[in-house]
Amino acid sequence: QWTSAAEAARSVFAGAGAAPDAAARPVVSPAPVSAPQVASQAVSMPAEPPAPARTPVLVEKPQAVTAPTSTLDADGWLDVVASSGLKGPTRVLAEHAGFVDWNGTLLRLSLTAADEHLQSPASAKALAEALAPALGAMPQIRFESVATPAGETLHQRSARERDARQGAAEAAFLADPGIQQLMSRHGATLVPDSIRPFDE
Repeated sequence: QWTSAAEAARSVFAGAGAAPDAAARPVVSPAPVSAPQVASQAVSMPAEPPAPARTPVLVEKPQAVTAPTSTLDADGWLDVVASSGLKGPTRVLAEHAGFVDWNGTLLRLSLTAADEHLQSPASAKALAEALAPALGAMPQIRFESVATPAGETLHQRSARERDARQGAAEAAFLADPGIQQLMSRHGATLVPDSIRPFDE
């Protein structure tokens, strides 16, 4: 009986000692493992190439050109000669030539006997070349001798317009009250051709 009682006591003490030991040990749960942090890297896109610089383009202003004409009259002839850009003896010839006819190929011009000396093969050729852009073709020019041009020549028109400007300038000068006082009180007179228009 003592043996059995001793064994029973040891079993109780053994169980009691085991329980406190088990309770004394706290259950340690494993530390949570955080996901590795990955540094976000900015994805750099390739930069767009700069736009090429635009090279300025210089545009020349078109020059005024007389439109080619298949018809021509006396007034049109004067305008063509005035805008032809002719110079020297060839321009003098064109200014003194009167218009007779233009059929698209042949240009008939008139010259008085006093102006026939202005004509020469070289001046006629230069005149035809200068008139070609305005007429639309290289004209064949024929000069006809006349006593009086059928119409007004450019030389005559220029002289008429110059005389008109001269007359207007003299009239404006004589209408000035101060000039009139000098002429009435002191007998002053106007010297011929001493007054000129402002545009001359």
